[in-house]
Amino acid sequence: MSAPPGWYPDPQLMGRERYWDGQSWTDKSRPWTGKAGVMTEHVAPPAPAVPPARR
Repeated sequence: MSAPPGWYPDPQLMGRERYWDGQSWTDKSRPWTGKAGVMTEHVAPPAPAVPPARR
């Protein structure tokens, strides 16, 4: 089961959010503005689909 579509903390850029379409990360991003006063159930974003760097 995957996380539902929505904005999640960007796994690569701190201070930004990135849109997860329900299957993969999109190119859409925005500055994180915080969500003060909004109560939502925490859903962990999916793991990035980026292979680890080779050494």
